[in-house]
Amino acid sequence: MNSWNFNQICPSDCHSIVTSREKRDNWNAIDPNFVIDDNDQPWLVWGSFWNGIQLARLDSTMHMAKGKEPRTIARRYDPSYKPTEPNPTSKYAGTNAIEAPFIFKHGGYYYLFVSWDYCCRGAKSNYRVTVGRSKTVDGPYLDRTGKDMVNGGGTLFLEGDKTEWEAAGHCAAYNFDGEDIFICHGYSATQNGAAMLIQRPILWTADGWPELKP
Repeated sequence: MNSWNFNQICPSDCHSIVTSREKRDNWNAIDPNFVIDDNDQPWLVWGSFWNGIQLARLDSTMHMAKGKEPRTIARRYDPSYKPTEPNPTSKYAGTNAIEAPFIFKHGGYYYLFVSWDYCCRGAKSNYRVTVGRSKTVDGPYLDRTGKDMVNGGGTLFLEGDKTEWEAAGHCAAYNFDGEDIFICHGYSATQNGAAMLIQRPILWTADGWPELKP
C-alpha cells in the first residue's frame, strides 16, 4: 500500500478523474476520498444527494479504469422512499441527503463514514455522521443491524447534542502515532452555529465498531 507515488503518476497536467454532467449523471462529483485497498488497488469514493455515494476503481494513471462505471454504495433513503420536503439548501439539489464519504481501514474491515442531512445552515444545520463496514472496499457496507447502506442503512456515529454542538459532519479518520483520530466540522451550540473543528479519538468495541471517546 506504500508503493504509490502520487507525484509520479499524476503530474501537474493531469485531467479530471470524475466529472458529473447535468442530464447524464444522477450524482454530483464532489467530496472525493481516495483509498488504496490491501491489494494495492486504488479507488475513489465521492458524491452527494440524488442517487447517493459513488465508488469507482481507478487504474495505474489514477483515472477511472477502462470499462468500469461508478456504482452507488450508500444512500440516505431506501430507493423506494420519496421525500416530500424540498432541499432547504438548494433548489437544484436532490433530497437524498447524503454526502462526504470517507473510507477507513481497521482490523479486517473497511469502514464507510458518510454525512446525512444538511450542513451549512449555522444553528439550523442537522448534519450527522453514520457508518457501515465491509470486508472489501467495494462493499456491500452494512450497518450494525445488518442493513445495507445502499438501501438507507447506517449506524449513527455522531450527531449534535444541542449543548456543545448543533450538528456535525463531513469527516475524516486517520491513524496518528498508533491512535485512531476522527476529524470533522461542527456547528457550535454556544456560538450561534459558528463552524468549528471537532477532533476526537476513536475507540473500538469488542465486536469491531467505532465509537468516539468521551
